[in-house]
Amino acid sequence: INAEYMGLSGHTGPVTSVHFHPTSNILASGSWDKTIRLWLMFSTDRSNESYETLTLASEVMQLCFSNSGHELSAVTMTGQLEFFDSRDPKQITVARAGLDVRRDIQGGYRADEK
Repeated sequence: INAEYMGLSGHTGPVTSVHFHPTSNILASGSWDKTIRLWLMFSTDRSNESYETLTLASEVMQLCFSNSGHELSAVTMTGQLEFFDSRDPKQITVARAGLDVRRDIQGGYRADEK
């Protein structure tokens, strides 16, 4: 197989999550550098630069596109669930504070929750 490797550069910390857009050639990557980068995977200009960078308040742990591909969500190290509009990559203002999911990502119950 004659496959050409093209590295993606831009993150300044470890990449913790990558996810392909379900209907287009976009790849999203999240990192401990507190950014999400969007990449055009099959661009003809052969650039390895991201075309959009989204900055968060905390390190990205996981990200995922919705089934329609219209939204991108990210869970941060502080337990916030953040939402973005992938058609116009700006944070959706309704969810600007995000959702606190710290209790959802911790295992088990506390003694006072029984």
